[in-house]
Amino acid sequence: MLKSDKEKNLQEVTLIRAFAIITLVAWHCYCSYICWGIADTPFNGLYSKVFRVIAPIAQMPLFTFLAGYLFCYLHKYCNKYSDFKLFIKNKARRLLIPYIVLGFIINMTQLTRQHPIDLFWGTPNHLWYCLMLFYCFIINWIVENKIGRWLNYVLASVSFAAAIYYGGQFLDKSPLGILIPVFYYCYFFLGYYVYENKDRIMVLLLKWLPLVIVLWLLSLIFTVRGHAQVITSVLFILMVLFFAQKIQSIPSCIETIAKYSFGIYVFHQWFIWNITHYEPMSGIINEHYVLFPILLFVVIFGVSLGLTHLALKTKIGKILLA
Repeated sequence: MLKSDKEKNLQEVTLIRAFAIITLVAWHCYCSYICWGIADTPFNGLYSKVFRVIAPIAQMPLFTFLAGYLFCYLHKYCNKYSDFKLFIKNKARRLLIPYIVLGFIINMTQLTRQHPIDLFWGTPNHLWYCLMLFYCFIINWIVENKIGRWLNYVLASVSFAAAIYYGGQFLDKSPLGILIPVFYYCYFFLGYYVYENKDRIMVLLLKWLPLVIVLWLLSLIFTVRGHAQVITSVLFILMVLFFAQKIQSIPSCIETIAKYSFGIYVFHQWFIWNITHYEPMSGIINEHYVLFPILLFVVIFGVSLGLTHLALKTKIGKILLA
């Protein structure tokens, strides 16, 4: 089947989404060495530096940018989501229901957690991102359709400043996780704005790409207590978008990974957390600090992909993971 011009223009979304989910799974496979405090090995520092380069802030900014980017395309250029009530119902089904149902199941079956009240706080909960993204969608729709672009500029600026001040992200407890989107709305609106001005921005990126790369490298070098991570993430997003635009053909396996990305997101961390937090695994994680995370990635990514494929063949799976 031939793709329309609009579908071809969104091939970059498929590529970036696949890249983001692959590197997110990899990041979680190395969390024992990076941030979970499970392993103490000579490679801990190296792993942290590598993932600061290839997956700044665990790719959450990149995923959020993609959400805003795609939302602009669907809402503004495809005239979708014009009815606010239907829009809320759609986002509640796709984000809030998985957050409540899958979030509860996952929290109650993760070692050292099992606290259902965490759903009220938004975090610690593996699916906190769904709740945060729901807020971003609703805020953006209301501002763009009922108030005016000027407020989005204000909100994005405040969000950007807050993220820089606090060093990237804020996942402490807040009622209904209401504070979490404060640190991510800047990426969502950036995606919306970039798609809206894509042609002009791509021309500018082509012209100034060397400068963007230099600034990105400098932000990596001079990161102080994580505060430059936000700048690093924005520059990283622009580079990834630029190079994704240059790729003309997408392998079917990449399309499959992108299609199954939400299911992979749901399943992978669930398994990784329980495997790495199972006390008898501590010795293996510490002793085999090169081989273990590689094998963990291969197995968990494959299992998550397979489970998503099977789940989407069921009615419940389509409701929760589609």
